[in-house]
Amino acid sequence: MEHGSKSACFGDGQTPQPAIQGGWALSDATPPDLKIKQLNLDIDSFAATFLTAFDGDFEKVRHLKYDVTNFAHYIRTGGAQLVIGVGGGRDVLGGLALGQKSARGVELNKDIITVLKDKYAAYTGNLASDPRVDIVNDEARSYITRNQDKYDVIQMSMIDTFAASSAGAFTLSENSLYTSEAFDVFLSRLKPHGILSCSRWYYRSQPAEIYRLMALAQSAVRKIGGDPSKQIILIANFPKGGAEGVGTLMVSPDPFSAEDLRKVEETAKDLHFQVVYSPGHSSDPILSDLTSSKEKMEQTIQNFSLNIAPPTDDSPFFFQ
Repeated sequence: MEHGSKSACFGDGQTPQPAIQGGWALSDATPPDLKIKQLNLDIDSFAATFLTAFDGDFEKVRHLKYDVTNFAHYIRTGGAQLVIGVGGGRDVLGGLALGQKSARGVELNKDIITVLKDKYAAYTGNLASDPRVDIVNDEARSYITRNQDKYDVIQMSMIDTFAASSAGAFTLSENSLYTSEAFDVFLSRLKPHGILSCSRWYYRSQPAEIYRLMALAQSAVRKIGGDPSKQIILIANFPKGGAEGVGTLMVSPDPFSAEDLRKVEETAKDLHFQVVYSPGHSSDPILSDLTSSKEKMEQTIQNFSLNIAPPTDDSPFFFQ
């Protein structure tokens, strides 16, 4: 998590609990008898993340393979991952579990890093000390701007979600991660055919956050001369077919290949996820309009009842 100054862990962390209770991001395909050990890390009473018990056996954390926020690792594996907002290390662990060779995490909150490296280091399998893992204490966008390394997957999952949605005051807080200029930087730090993966809450009745995320992605793609209709994919998980879930938007600096799309369809089917938008397919006309011509995109943004225009550094209010 990028936001937070005070944190505390809750739960005994030793009693295995059904993995499916771990959140809306987990697929209905998650084996009902699959149990895991984890602690809840509370941040400022508004944000939360999990510390997952890990002893080096990825079979014991295979629930992460059913998490929609980790979908990009099925499409780009065996490479380098960058995690924006390490939190309890769940995204780092998920990338390694799905075959990434290395994972770098950038975390603003030094207290969370201390939790991973000190008090709960053994509980998390000394994840932060794993030779494949590099944890950096820094503001993510600043670090990525200064550092010239490139990655196969850049992952940003639910950053500031609870802080923004649970405490109304934070909706007017500036956020430099969800701006057009930030997405420009993120895309520039991807290897050819790399993937920027962003996950947010997805409310079918009013998916304004997802629309705004799509608006950000298409803007970044257009700036590099790309075609948004060929370079963006949106996968969603709606537990038990409900109206609320989690959406993962994947954007690449290059068009997704036919093999990529085959993997997407096959994996989504196996994991009971929904392919909401992909090249040649859309179950939501607004998403199609946002990725069509620039004129149609601008008209769609202007006519929508809420502000879904891409935030900029001059007005960095994604949650407004």
